Amino acid sequence: MSILFKVLRDLVGSPRQRASEPAATNDEVLRVFIGYDPRQNVAYNVLQHSLFTRCSEPVAITPLVLESLPMTRQGLTPFTYSRFLVPWLMGYRGFGLFLDLDMLLRGDISNVFEFADSQYAVQVVKNSQRFEWASAILFNCAHPANALLTPAYVDNADACQSPHLFDWLDESLIGALPPQWNHTVGYDNARPDAQLVHFTQGVPAHPEVAGCEFHSEWVAERDAMCTTQGWTELMGHSVHAKTLADGSKVPKLQGSNATIPSNPQLGALQATDATTSEAKTVRGSRETASDRFHDLVELYKDMHQRGDTLNEIPAEQTFDGRSLVAHVGKIREIVDEFGAKTLLDYGCGKALAYGRSYGLPDGSQVLGLKDLWHLDDIRLYDPGYEPYSALPEGTYDGVICTDVLEHVPEEDVRWILGEMFAYANKFLYLTISCRLAVKHLPTGENAHITVFPPDWWDKVLRQVAVKHPEVRFFATCYGHGEQPVILRG
Repeated sequence: MSILFKVLRDLVGSPRQRASEPAATNDEVLRVFIGYDPRQNVAYNVLQHSLFTRCSEPVAITPLVLESLPMTRQGLTPFTYSRFLVPWLMGYRGFGLFLDLDMLLRGDISNVFEFADSQYAVQVVKNSQRFEWASAILFNCAHPANALLTPAYVDNADACQSPHLFDWLDESLIGALPPQWNHTVGYDNARPDAQLVHFTQGVPAHPEVAGCEFHSEWVAERDAMCTTQGWTELMGHSVHAKTLADGSKVPKLQGSNATIPSNPQLGALQATDATTSEAKTVRGSRETASDRFHDLVELYKDMHQRGDTLNEIPAEQTFDGRSLVAHVGKIREIVDEFGAKTLLDYGCGKALAYGRSYGLPDGSQVLGLKDLWHLDDIRLYDPGYEPYSALPEGTYDGVICTDVLEHVPEEDVRWILGEMFAYANKFLYLTISCRLAVKHLPTGENAHITVFPPDWWDKVLRQVAVKHPEVRFFATCYGHGEQPVILRG
């Protein structure tokens, strides 16, 4: 701590020493306060990103970090009670908006302030669940009734008993905001015009709420919040970069121990995706595959050999590839459409479907899919099944992958798709489950570890497909609604 800071602290006092004094405010910017919970960093940052990227006026966003406030009281979350300090933090002047962190802005937050009415002490969306009124509060901080909300009062459980029911106010002092400014997912009827979406049952980072209303928009906001431009584009022309003999750019590292990687592109972070409990690096290639990917491959190898003991399925029936049978007709149509002669089945399991007979429209039978599809060659690949575990070489007219992607880690999805596209000359055919599986892995987790709605898969597919314009993709997403969703690109 600097001497100057010590002097200033002694003169004006620390925040906790000045707890009885109103905080300063700036009336030239919109003031928004967001409840902060260290268990939900992703949720907080997604809301913050959605807020300032859509706001048309200057806005100051303040996280309510309990440790920085002159109170210790908390409830289900650290900000259960600290939200009621907004008038104090605003110096009992102007209007300040509080928001729970499990929200998403779809509109311009400055529009909320246009509803500010000085006759009310607070304004809220009066939905059917009164306990949710306090999740978005527009405080009229100068209203005399809010002068009661001091740190000492809010921190005192005996004095401030039910602030979420606005028990310090007369009912006539509680004004209403339009319902689209606090739309509670799962409780309110669907509202396409919702401007502020409240994921009361958990943000869509959690697979338990996958597919809920506005799921894909929250995921897209999370992806946008976590991306960064590549180092070369961002820093390559700055004073912090230097050019090597081959023209490539690398960081101008300082210090005798600094080294320049032999391949500065290898393992570069392209983006980050949020998951239920942490932020994970989106892997760029097989060489940078996640540890979880390798652990799952070993798990599947063991299950192929020993069977699915948890669900009492013998080895010969474990991941046997029989689900492909339901798709052979559609694949034959696509093979014929593109005149394909070679095909790779990526993630084939034990490939049971390839050895059985199939009936033709004329009543005749053919043995095996090679003849049914009129192919010259079929290559089978599955890293978890030893007979087909060798990585394929070369390229193939078509690549198929059925009921596989939902079994791989989310952070590895893009490089795996990129590998499939790279193997394909003409088309890629996929089937993807968008719901949790009935079965669980021996680890206890659901067998479908990456569960997202079709919109999410469509976005990821197009991000990868743009690098392979010569390859068409066809993806059938099922389990999200009554009918499968077909994605094409």
